[in-house]
Amino acid sequence: MHHTSGITIVKDSYGRKKKLIVDLTKVSEEIQDLIDGIISDLRRNEPADPAEKVFKLLDKKFRLNK
Repeated sequence: MHHTSGITIVKDSYGRKKKLIVDLTKVSEEIQDLIDGIISDLRRNEPADPAEKVFKLLDKKFRLNK
């Protein structure tokens, strides 16, 4: 078993990595960054709207600038 400040890697009897144990009280920001990166990568080819269009829609719906 390999342990690094908040992350533990558990290996089987052949030395193959099998489990990852994460202490979220110690590495929650790093894990959230990792999850955000994975989601971003998975959504890379999805269509996206320009920020200005989104801001206009939000402003119209919620009257943000009034």
